[in-house]
Amino acid sequence: MMPEKICGKPEKTKGRRKKILGLSLGLVGLIYVLYLFHLVSSFPPLKKEPAVIKKEIVGAYHLHTRFSDGRGRVEDVVKAARKNQLDFIILTDHGQPNLACLQSQGWRQGVLVLAGTEMSTSRGHLVGLAFSETVRNLPRQAEEAARIIQKEGGFTIIAHPYSKVSWSWGKENELYLGLELIDADTMLRKKWLPNLPLFPLLLFNKRIFALRMLESFPLPFRQWDRLNEIAPPHYGFFSCDAHLFYETLLSLFHLHLPLERELPPEFKAAREIIFNSLQSGAFYNAIDSAQPASGFNFWAKKGEEFYPMGRLIKLKPGEKVRLYIRAPTFVAGRLVLIHNGQKILTTMEKEISFEPEASGFYRVEVYLQDKSILPENLPWIVSNPIFLRMDQDDAHSD
Repeated sequence: MMPEKICGKPEKTKGRRKKILGLSLGLVGLIYVLYLFHLVSSFPPLKKEPAVIKKEIVGAYHLHTRFSDGRGRVEDVVKAARKNQLDFIILTDHGQPNLACLQSQGWRQGVLVLAGTEMSTSRGHLVGLAFSETVRNLPRQAEEAARIIQKEGGFTIIAHPYSKVSWSWGKENELYLGLELIDADTMLRKKWLPNLPLFPLLLFNKRIFALRMLESFPLPFRQWDRLNEIAPPHYGFFSCDAHLFYETLLSLFHLHLPLERELPPEFKAAREIIFNSLQSGAFYNAIDSAQPASGFNFWAKKGEEFYPMGRLIKLKPGEKVRLYIRAPTFVAGRLVLIHNGQKILTTMEKEISFEPEASGFYRVEVYLQDKSILPENLPWIVSNPIFLRMDQDDAHSD
């Protein structure tokens, strides 16, 4: 009889392979953990800003709940807003309009909940805000819907014009008061797959995960400038467009409103102040998860009169106006003054003034310096414009 074959060596070889595989996986896991640790430690921490403007309030715009295609309740969004220390939120559930969303407005746990509606129209998605509660059955035709909302005291904002449901541009652009310059939902959809290895950061550092999703997208900014050259005014909005991950997305893009007085406790009065500020362009946009932006301001002065962002200033022959820019003082930022879409001044100064010599619109962008955690060419702060019109411009237009 043939002796039985001894299988000891193959079993030992198999055992060695398992050990090598286990060690390799452990090494890969260690490298991955070290990479995440390096990523977290390389991001500069949030700096605590001084209370520069006590009356400035901060909120998040374009949020969805279970009233349409969102994953959370209004209470979930309010909870996320409280964690991000927001003063107000603006719900924009889909509808023509969405009555349940509109009826959810009010003060909730110290957060002012406002609501509008995101309409599906012939040109794309259009957000309507501040219109009368009696509005029903808004039409699908974009221009007609915008006219009805205007007639009922409200205003419209073109939603995500170059992504997801893109906007089809027409001739009557003066009907729409604003457009979204950035929206978090689009960035998340585009960047989640390349950043899939970073998903564990959601468990212990949502801020860095959210910031890694951001990218520079200049096309809406260029269109915004074109609209303000052709049919001013148009105001720019940073949009969350949040359907889930509320705490993370509500940390990103904020609207800052420098107010002349404290926000009153009465809901209707507080609602009117916020919507009036947005409708007049008296606010700026910021990525507060990069660094808190409170304290920025951009205004003009003619004689003894002050003009906030969004205002039109008419100048007679010989009259002068001066623009003032104040940046947050606790972090290094590069100020860029833009006239009719062109950069005309760049400085690292914290506070400057400038005497314009030409008509048109002037706005400000601020870029973080010193190891900026934002993508290149993505501004940290974006003001709304101040518009100048000389008397000779009116005479020429006549």
